[in-house]
Amino acid sequence: MIILGNELKKISKEKKLSQKEVAKETSTRLDFKLNDILLFEGESNQNYDLLEDLKTYCDNNQFEKAFQVMSYLSKKAMLTTYEKKRLHYYQGFLYLYYKKDVQKAQYYLNLSLAINKDALLFDFLDCQILNILGYSFFVSDELNQAKRYYEKSLANVEQLIDIELLDIEAISKIYYNSAKFYSDSKNFKQAILLCEKGIALSKESNQLNALYRFYYEKAFNLAKIKENKEAENHFFIAMGLVKLLGNELVSEVIKENLKKFQLELRYND
Repeated sequence: MIILGNELKKISKEKKLSQKEVAKETSTRLDFKLNDILLFEGESNQNYDLLEDLKTYCDNNQFEKAFQVMSYLSKKAMLTTYEKKRLHYYQGFLYLYYKKDVQKAQYYLNLSLAINKDALLFDFLDCQILNILGYSFFVSDELNQAKRYYEKSLANVEQLIDIELLDIEAISKIYYNSAKFYSDSKNFKQAILLCEKGIALSKESNQLNALYRFYYEKAFNLAKIKENKEAENHFFIAMGLVKLLGNELVSEVIKENLKKFQLELRYND
């Protein structure tokens, strides 16, 4: 498990400790090397800042900008093992989602996965890599391989400790992407189970954008197994959330699905 930047600052402020003191305490509990992952007070690390920019661009689907930053970083000497791991992860991500080059994406994702592969803890970035590898096999119609990677990703997320220190939004994406896979594979009950986990996580962390997606996805899968009253309840909640967020596009999608499944927009007591 990796702790960097903003999380260290938040924890150090709450505990009234320096970031280095927090890092030492955390590394003792979680068993990793500080120099591989941490940025201490007073240090300047351009690579870290660029990797954070790369993450922001990827998260917001600004793939052209992300690819430019990635190309620049790939020519630089990475200072830490974790920086190399993150760079290879984003290379794989961009070749898959932006360039649509599955073979090259899998190459970089496996390259990232191989770094520190003998570590005692299967860190959070590895969970994300496994999940994206699952998608890469899904789009290649290699469904058995896809299922294997999705299952490994989910199993390792469940084993993570101190989950509050991690990127909750990224964990939500793992649950959501996996739920979509199981839904597309017609394993609707497994998709519903993952949506329920995502709903609980999103409520706890007040992530409204993630919450409406999970309610919508659960509603869709409930409708698929003819649980119509529960499907209507979840479509109703999803609609309320997207209206609150002003997302008219998803609002129209919900209306289309209600019509498709011959359901009403209502909450059944």
